[in-house]
Amino acid sequence: MNIILLLCIALVGGLSSISASPYFPSDYDQARGLFLAAVADIQMALPKKIKSKYFLVNGEEGEKLYTDFLFLDCRRGKSKVQPLLLLTSGVHGPESFVGSAAQIWFLKNQSQKRCVQGVSQVFIHALNPYGFKYMRRFNENNVDLNRNFPTSTEIYHQDNQAYKNLEEVLNPKKELNHLPLQSLTIIAKLAKRLVKGMSVGEIRQASVGGQYNFPKGIYYGGSAPEPVVVWLESILPEILNSHSDVLHYDFHTGLGEKGVLHMMVGPGLTSFGKKVIKKVIQPLAKGNFDLTTPSDSGFYKIQGDIIDFIPQLKKDGRILNLTAEYGTVGLGIFSQLKTLARLINENQGYHFGHSSDRVKRTVKQRLRDIFHPPKKQWLDQVREKNSYILTKVLDDFLAILN
Repeated sequence: MNIILLLCIALVGGLSSISASPYFPSDYDQARGLFLAAVADIQMALPKKIKSKYFLVNGEEGEKLYTDFLFLDCRRGKSKVQPLLLLTSGVHGPESFVGSAAQIWFLKNQSQKRCVQGVSQVFIHALNPYGFKYMRRFNENNVDLNRNFPTSTEIYHQDNQAYKNLEEVLNPKKELNHLPLQSLTIIAKLAKRLVKGMSVGEIRQASVGGQYNFPKGIYYGGSAPEPVVVWLESILPEILNSHSDVLHYDFHTGLGEKGVLHMMVGPGLTSFGKKVIKKVIQPLAKGNFDLTTPSDSGFYKIQGDIIDFIPQLKKDGRILNLTAEYGTVGLGIFSQLKTLARLINENQGYHFGHSSDRVKRTVKQRLRDIFHPPKKQWLDQVREKNSYILTKVLDDFLAILN
């Protein structure tokens, strides 16, 4: 009983705020403003190099929300080496802050210099602007975009039986009211599964690996590619295939030990990607980041994710895609249950309502805090590691191309 009470306290958490930063935005609106301001500076400095687009979705009150796409074309004549850096952010709403900050920092501090070096750049900012605006992991259609990319022809017909067995725990179908009590109920039901022999790893894989049967459930991957995915598939191949070598970072937060950067590789690693891992990523990892795979302890395998999809668009396979995942809460059972419970609470309230505006605000703040901790030490660690992978790792990547 004491363990359950401790877990409940950890799950409930409290409200907190985060101090202002030159690059870390406070919300979606400020993030887009800072991003567009940085783009405007590049436009003035390199007007012939820049091409931009946007994808539009509607907010809850009819307001316009944008995924911004910027292509900085820095190719040099007939050179055989035409590198491209691709930075994507905001696949999951509450995780958008770090990726947005990385993109803004690079635009303001590195873009012009890298363009002179012949490094083209693509920035895809706020892939899920609805989730960013309203602090939802999922988009306006309740789809988890990182389970929606068409990595196979069968993906939308997958049957996650383990998820079905947990569905009534993962997706409570009633108004969200008493947070401590409902969190305790979630823990008790999951604990019952553990007693019956289901491991924490099995619960994690079943719940977060992706599902395609419950449109109102957490981690729903959709029934077809989402419109923003179709849009990306229409514009990325030409850019990717007009460059010789591509380095792609997709920014996330949550998984892993607090303050640790996990550079995660997917199962679809190309021979070129393996070469870059061996010559660049592994030698630089010690003391800077952890090189991680989905099969490592505390992590999990997923389907329909962006880092496995984008390599399919590059015909010659000369691309390395990495998830830059900043840990926020740790890999222990307390941390994993806390994260899962907060996602369940948010999704429950979204679909079945909140007993009060206060409960709604608390749920949103708790979810934000677990994916974007309001701690200066954590933010400082993220700034340092963002700078490292966007300078030193990029330098060494470019060095092996010559």
